[in-house]
Amino acid sequence: MTKKKNILCMWEKFKESIIYNNRFFPENEELINKLNNILSVLTKLSRGHTVGDLIVYRARKGRYYYETDIRKPDSKKVYIDDGRCNPRGISYFYVANNEITAIREVRPEKNEIVSIGVFKNKESLRISNFNSINLLEQHLFNRQILNEEERSLLDILLIEISKPINSKQSLEYIPIQYVVEYIKQYYKKNSFDGFSFDSSFQTGKNYVFFDDIKFELVDKIKHCKAK
Repeated sequence: MTKKKNILCMWEKFKESIIYNNRFFPENEELINKLNNILSVLTKLSRGHTVGDLIVYRARKGRYYYETDIRKPDSKKVYIDDGRCNPRGISYFYVANNEITAIREVRPEKNEIVSIGVFKNKESLRISNFNSINLLEQHLFNRQILNEEERSLLDILLIEISKPINSKQSLEYIPIQYVVEYIKQYYKKNSFDGFSFDSSFQTGKNYVFFDDIKFELVDKIKHCKAK
């Protein structure tokens, strides 16, 4: 079995374990060890790099007028459903670096109303870029930073975190939710505000922030019909 197939098999076993057998304590020691190595590299690549001015766009399906409706939901006051990265009851601040990507990422039906808020950070941010390893390897003439299995795991995570899943398949969210919660704890210990990754729509970049307290709404909420 090749190393790539080995890590894919490991991921599939992890998914089966956490979805169907052992929700809170899945058998994942080897997988987590590899994830730790990846996060260690990403942390080192981003250490000391802070983001000053950042404009981001947040979209929600439906017509909203108040800032509280377009910000990160308050988990104690409103029901938080399963999201791509967040488990039910826990909210994140999902945004994108442009309006088109933000709208596409919420996957509205044709002609469905979408509300868009534009935010700017009030304080500097520390963001880990999940695609930074690819960029650095290209800059270093394809010299590998991760070993083959770690590289394969990172590729799997980028695919899983980007793929659409409808509400009837919410169980499929669980593996990546577990991984992102692990990532959140790792990054918080290293004073990171969130992470970014390229959109699967190839139109921009997505950001997942663990909180939105460093952001302010800079314009009126806009409404548009999805095309």
